[in-house]
Amino acid sequence: MGLNVNNFIAATNINDTIPRYFKTGKYTPKKTIRTISNAMDVSDPNNFPRIEHIFDNNFQALKNKIRAESKDAVKFIYDEFGIDLKERELMSKFRGHISND
Repeated sequence: MGLNVNNFIAATNINDTIPRYFKTGKYTPKKTIRTISNAMDVSDPNNFPRIEHIFDNNFQALKNKIRAESKDAVKFIYDEFGIDLKERELMSKFRGHISND
């Protein structure tokens, strides 16, 4: 059932529960912080237990399959589309100082 996927690369913002999980092996959600990338403003994704279950709660197997960070992906997006993801992350830190006018 579903699409057979060999690799999955995901992006995140300051609400970085999953990348921290991959670095530490500990799932520790924090309070969600609002940013300009509001579709990614999720600190405790409700589908994450299902993903862990798919991997039989085997942290290493999950970590091997899903890459939390990818400098290559950031470079590819910049080279192909001219979008500097590092700059967009910095912009999100100024969310309270940007006018909507």
